[in-house]
Amino acid sequence: MSRQDVVNVIPYARLPWNAPYFFSYLIPSSLPTLHIGAWVSIPFRNATLHGLVVSINAAHETKMPLKPLYGLVPYMPVGKPFVRLISAVAQDTLNHPSRFLKLAHIRSPEPFMSTVKSRSSYRRKRKDKPILVWWSREFVRNKYIIERAHAFMSAQHLILAPTNERIFEIIDLLNKNKIDAVSFTSRTSQKEIATLVLRTLSGAPCVVVGTRAALFLPFARLCAITIDDEEHPAFTQTAPPPRYHLHRIVEFMRALYQAEVLTLSACPSFAAFHKSDIRERPLQGNETAVDIIDCSKNNLTLNPLHPQVLDRMRSILQNKKNALIITAQSGYASFLKCNECHYIFRCPACAHLLSRETAESDELICVRCGYREAIPPFCPHCNGLFLRFTGFGPARIIEYLRSQSIPSGDLKSALREPSCVVGKVNDTIHGLHRPIGMVALINTDVLLARPWFTATERTFQELTKWRMLSKRYHATFCIQTSVPDHPVCAALLGDTISFYNEELKLRKKLSYPPFARIIHIIIPLPHPHAESKLKPQIDALVKNVKACGFSSTPLIFVYRRKIKSMAFSIRGDESGNQKNYDHIFQLLKSELPARAVIDVDPDSL
Repeated sequence: MSRQDVVNVIPYARLPWNAPYFFSYLIPSSLPTLHIGAWVSIPFRNATLHGLVVSINAAHETKMPLKPLYGLVPYMPVGKPFVRLISAVAQDTLNHPSRFLKLAHIRSPEPFMSTVKSRSSYRRKRKDKPILVWWSREFVRNKYIIERAHAFMSAQHLILAPTNERIFEIIDLLNKNKIDAVSFTSRTSQKEIATLVLRTLSGAPCVVVGTRAALFLPFARLCAITIDDEEHPAFTQTAPPPRYHLHRIVEFMRALYQAEVLTLSACPSFAAFHKSDIRERPLQGNETAVDIIDCSKNNLTLNPLHPQVLDRMRSILQNKKNALIITAQSGYASFLKCNECHYIFRCPACAHLLSRETAESDELICVRCGYREAIPPFCPHCNGLFLRFTGFGPARIIEYLRSQSIPSGDLKSALREPSCVVGKVNDTIHGLHRPIGMVALINTDVLLARPWFTATERTFQELTKWRMLSKRYHATFCIQTSVPDHPVCAALLGDTISFYNEELKLRKKLSYPPFARIIHIIIPLPHPHAESKLKPQIDALVKNVKACGFSSTPLIFVYRRKIKSMAFSIRGDESGNQKNYDHIFQLLKSELPARAVIDVDPDSL
């Protein structure tokens, strides 16, 4: 046993989630003084890699022989806050910290540049909670963005937007008000990224407008974070790894950088509503009126549109305006069903419903994994010959409207005459330069019936998005539903705060986020004997989880990418001891294989 200086390094490589977070190396005597955040060259297995220094142990006792590192590399060193950030995020989301190093691995303009010293930073007294601006008018959102950019002109300010289109809108808005801002999108070149990273590491004042990946820019003195449209699903990274959620990372950045957080949203998530101080609330009575059409007594399997919607559509077209129909389904028909035994055709690879893309198609397709098969002539379960396509996607609705002598097309078609434009819930409407007189959302019950614990939250957010669109075009807004007394419908009619409070009470009673943390685990079974080998290991893991005060869901089998997989979830109280969570995370890292897919705080199970 000898006493030598040892350095802990995170390799710059795509390592699995349960690999050690850092590896130890000896510091050669010929090497100059190292600093935390410096980039070094290290031997790793049979290759030579770059690595980030995360800690240095002087005169450390080594019980086993360690390899010496090779030396410094001419890459920009990062600050200690960034090192703490990626370590904390990796521990909290069960990702390997090497997955967050891409933006920080930038070649230095000067070889072997010393660690950047942060300048005197701009500081205000940090608020106890993030601030939530619940806007109902577009100019309110833009006003807060401009005022905040002016307030932090002498500091580093990060503005997060969900899409590239919204980023460019914010850039134009700031430029019109003589505020210099830098964009960070998927179209940003490597040269532009390197220039931006050098600017953030130097501590120079800047306003960065970017997507969720901008969270991992190595800021030297970040003072403000502004989140625009925080409810957008683009702020959740589920695939490919690393898997993370915006709110958790912003919480760590707020604590490490002592930054002020401002959230802007027209329909905030339950987590933002629960954990933030609300600056403004939605204005009651100044919104676009919502007409809720009761379809409980109509047969929507044959006629997807209520007669009242058809009458309004014809009157809108007579006024030389267009009507926008939004459906929650895709393709031509949602699924194929047997009329005799009610058997539903599913994908043999992932168990998803098989749908039909067009009326002329002779194949069933799985929109999840791409599996295709010919339309069978009879039911494989009862040999029945009466098979019926159920559900109305955009293609089938267009076919139905044309049968009613109503000109119609999708969002990409360019019809000269006033027509009915049919789209899906998740479609974007950028570039739609048509006068719209009505926005109608059908199949609302499909959104409410999704098997997610966030179904009501997501449905309300999607309906609010289309409601804001109808307000922009000065159009009427109506929805079709068989449950007009649903809380989501009541929230649209003006009782929004009560809807949020009641839903939060229900989630607290059932121990769902934001009052609990959920870890969803999927383990692929690549060969038939994998299940028998893993089953005892999983049973022992579940017993240890229960001993720590956590609950687990029953083990089920799903298909993921045509591979049979084991799936279960672990849930614990958000107010519980963090040491218990750390113990659970270490237990998962030691017991589960590297091929396991883990999603911490998922949106659905």
